[in-house]
Amino acid sequence: MGLMQAARQVTAKCRQFIKRVIKFALGRMIGFADKHPALKARSIALVQRFPRLEARLRQVAVSRKMTHAKMNNVSYQVVTDISQLTPAARSIYLELKAAVEKNRGRKFDADRS
Repeated sequence: MGLMQAARQVTAKCRQFIKRVIKFALGRMIGFADKHPALKARSIALVQRFPRLEARLRQVAVSRKMTHAKMNNVSYQVVTDISQLTPAARSIYLELKAAVEKNRGRKFDADRS
């Protein structure tokens, strides 16, 4: 084994160690922030300004199986009848439906010309 190869191995081991320490520290900080809502809100607001950092922190949180990181696992209730909607949701639904119908009519008329 040459000197350069040994140096590369030492460098790789150091990187692995540093990454492990940082991940451990981040996991502890995320857990602490999760227990303190005011700190969590401020931290989230700050981190959201840096999308790449936010994505990395989310990866760490998911890999550590932290509950707040499971935001994408939301269950949805399927509404089969408009009467099941709240009044506000029903109003929005009807507005969207009218806009879609109006838009379909325009496309259909444009296709005929």
